Amino acid sequence: MLLVALSRAPLADVHWDAPIYLYQAKRFAETAYLVDVARNAQEIVAQLAGAWPEDESYSEAFWRSSRLGHIALLGAPVAAFGSTDAAITAAHWMFVLAMPLGLLAWCRVSHLAGRALEPGAVGAGGLASSALLFVLSDVHGYLSGNLVSEVLSFGLGAAAVWALLASTATAAGWLAAVSGGLAFLGYTVRVESVWIWLAFMLAYLPFAGAAEARARTLRRFVLAGGTALLGYATYAFVFHPLADPRSYLAFAASLAQRAREGVHAGNLVFVAGGMLWLGAVFALPRFRGSRVVRFGVLWLLLAGLPSWALIASDSAVQTRMLIGLVPPLILLSAAGWTFVLGARQRCAALGLAVVFVLMSRPPIYGWFVEQPGLWRIQRLGAAMFVPRYERVDYVPREMAAISAQVFGGEGRPGILIAAPSVKQEYLNLVRFYGPAYPADAHMALAGDPTNPGRCELRRDRAHEPVRFCTGFGDAAALRTSLVGHRVLHLRRVGDPPLAGAAPLLQTTGFVLEQLGPLPVPDPSPEGSPP
Repeated sequence: MLLVALSRAPLADVHWDAPIYLYQAKRFAETAYLVDVARNAQEIVAQLAGAWPEDESYSEAFWRSSRLGHIALLGAPVAAFGSTDAAITAAHWMFVLAMPLGLLAWCRVSHLAGRALEPGAVGAGGLASSALLFVLSDVHGYLSGNLVSEVLSFGLGAAAVWALLASTATAAGWLAAVSGGLAFLGYTVRVESVWIWLAFMLAYLPFAGAAEARARTLRRFVLAGGTALLGYATYAFVFHPLADPRSYLAFAASLAQRAREGVHAGNLVFVAGGMLWLGAVFALPRFRGSRVVRFGVLWLLLAGLPSWALIASDSAVQTRMLIGLVPPLILLSAAGWTFVLGARQRCAALGLAVVFVLMSRPPIYGWFVEQPGLWRIQRLGAAMFVPRYERVDYVPREMAAISAQVFGGEGRPGILIAAPSVKQEYLNLVRFYGPAYPADAHMALAGDPTNPGRCELRRDRAHEPVRFCTGFGDAAALRTSLVGHRVLHLRRVGDPPLAGAAPLLQTTGFVLEQLGPLPVPDPSPEGSPP
């Protein structure tokens, strides 16, 4: 796990939401973010009827409100270190550690569930094999250090279920209350994450034992549910009507449900589970004779209900969205490996596992793809590796250098034109490194200043010294803006330069250009009078 963590650089190979969340964390750290969201909750919900800002395709304000816990936790290192590389590094390590800790907690859940339902069905060897195979899977390395809400909710869900199971096995009823509190905290981080906790309870009850044991388990579940409901009721009161389920359903309906071009969602199901699927397959022959396997299959079916619905409707699906499938797969994989390691076929099973591990190494997989007649193996790769379009390197140090130039206009208002090859998330980083917001700034209804749009149609925004845009509609509008504005253009190194622009800064991957005359450097020696 440590080797996987050390191999990742901050904001390298991450999802495009990572820099967006980081920019929102800046807003949280520098303003009274939660107070402003609560104060404007009615206006945010009113956007769901289609009244969101014209440069948005859905209500981004409501989307942010459904991730308040995640933004707040990510805002902690930003509050401590400011909008700096140190804050990004601290956040990176927080999310690097969250993934293996969540994995270990889910392994503990599998152990407790196996001991309660079928002693001996989930052994230490099976758990260790499953954990190792998942760590070696591409999806684990991808999510470790990825600043998306699924990473934190993965660990919080594990802690909630762990406390719940521990409460059923001991007289410590207070652990059920702890479980409910953790489940509620997971809800604030990612609304959908509470489902894995609910799915566990629904799947576990039919296997909870005789009438007396089942009644005790049910009492613990009710206590946990009551605690979570109390947290939700308080949250719903403070942020009414944002927490109303009808508001969330209206938000989901407002999203454009179109399939993203690329890897089919069915393949992503196997990518998300990684090599846990191998152990789960080993467990299936014991379905009729093993209570643990039957429980694991039911839990997997229930936990995946939101995913199955998305796949059936051919909606846009990304690998991170399917993280809810991993917990029941850990249980099934551990049960499968426990069975196989004690059977005659263990050598064949271990050999198959070694083959999968080797094939999941990019250099070995790439070598096989290049061999004559083996190009069809790419179909297997689509079910093993997170798609390339979900992995982006955001080069934070380059963005910091660019930000220093963009916001260093000596008081002149600026305009930054982004070339088509420069995605919006890079601009989020440019703004992250930029000037701090005033503590009394109202950000709940303020849209993302980096949203795309024509320069002449963009309005000046409060607390935004630079106007981000995608270009001018005609030369006359550009000439007008050059009067009184510092107009910059950001492009990739391989892009052609903009006509009439002179290079201002070049990094490894980007060029920042300025239109109009460049400032003349002061020829006098430093410290001498002008």
